[in-house]
Amino acid sequence: MALFGIHYHLNPKMNERLWARIHYVVALAGLVIMVPGIVQSIRQTGETLAKLGSVLTLASMLMFLVTAVLGARAVSRSAETKTAPRKRGGVVS
Repeated sequence: MALFGIHYHLNPKMNERLWARIHYVVALAGLVIMVPGIVQSIRQTGETLAKLGSVLTLASMLMFLVTAVLGARAVSRSAETKTAPRKRGGVVS
């Protein structure tokens, strides 16, 4: 979750999206569910919570991958538009 936080801190525009908020909720739920699940697993009283928390954590990692890829594409597009030569009256300046 620290990596997610650093990414969203360095890219504040990505943090404003609904997708980032959903990602945070899924990651937090995965962590909160997995910790007691690990305790249950160690005590041999069941592994269901650990499995569910692991699936939610994996889902949050995939969501982060999508967020990072979309963010990288947005940055490259904005860089292209800033460096592209502008045409004025048919002349490239």
